[in-house]
Amino acid sequence: GVLAPQGPSQVWNFHLSQDAAVKETVDSILSSLDTCATYELIPTARRLLRISLASDRTLVKSRWADVPDSFLLPFVRFSCARHAQTPRGTPAAEDDVLSPKYSGNRCDGEEEEEEDDQIAAEAVQMVLAFASYVESAERRGVLPAAVDAEVMWPLYAKNFMRLLPEDTRDEQGRRVLLSQLRHLVDVPEESLERMICWFVLHASMDPSLTVSGLSVVYDLSGVTLSDFYRLLRMDSVRIAPAGCFPIRMRRVIIYNQPWWMRIVWGAVWRLMEPKLRTRVKFLGPDLDLLHRMICKDALPPTLGGPVHQAAADGGWWQECLNRGHMLDHFRPSFEIIGNGEDPIEVTV
Repeated sequence: GVLAPQGPSQVWNFHLSQDAAVKETVDSILSSLDTCATYELIPTARRLLRISLASDRTLVKSRWADVPDSFLLPFVRFSCARHAQTPRGTPAAEDDVLSPKYSGNRCDGEEEEEEDDQIAAEAVQMVLAFASYVESAERRGVLPAAVDAEVMWPLYAKNFMRLLPEDTRDEQGRRVLLSQLRHLVDVPEESLERMICWFVLHASMDPSLTVSGLSVVYDLSGVTLSDFYRLLRMDSVRIAPAGCFPIRMRRVIIYNQPWWMRIVWGAVWRLMEPKLRTRVKFLGPDLDLLHRMICKDALPPTLGGPVHQAAADGGWWQECLNRGHMLDHFRPSFEIIGNGEDPIEVTV
């Protein structure tokens, strides 16, 4: 999907001089989404969540039954965006990111109510998956470290994954996550899991990642086959489970893939969601093609840009600290259930 209808005379100019226009368009889309049925669906989602929790035997129900609206909003917004829901009674553009499935006005009456129930139900399923992820990470000791800025800063400073500045988008207006896998060589699996937990808890608070989505750039420069094999052996289902977070991964760009990628791609492909498999683009060493997708002014020198690591470290980090994370909505005292042990309280 694209952020707005594009024709021969309307093509994204994503250089920094035009970032204000891109941000204005993204903000307009977020506003239009939130003024449709998003907020109206929160009471329905809350009702369905309580029904689901009543029959659930794995979660600590007391912490999730009365979550605030601000916690539910990203999940409902995500589900609305997936259904490309438009303001009721508003004609839908054919290639509008909010309405690719509709060529006319939204349905009315019973059909509209049925669709709203489906959107709310899908949002609740993601809330339950998110809750399960949080409690699992909590029991394994990952969560307390992942929400502690002092613990996470040395790991973040390794610069193996970060969001580019908010005013830097790809050519379709999406935010960009840059991952330089060579910086993961000496990072143990537990630390990687903590960093991913930090990322999803904070990134889930960004409305643009919920609606327009995220482009991920993997830079494989300097990565050896043994390095990559070590990553493949990690438990990806535990570290980054699918369907738990209100973040849309719209495209994966793989730059400078080595020759051995042809050998291991089959294993990587099987780990990916079917929809995501169609969104992977291999660029090889073609920097010009990368710069046509991502403005080079925000990239490091290894990718043809001017931004050195020291200048890049603080941007997304400060953005995370300013925005907070998903559990800041209600900051409960989480009751950890041990194996046959008495429950203990850990404040997150």
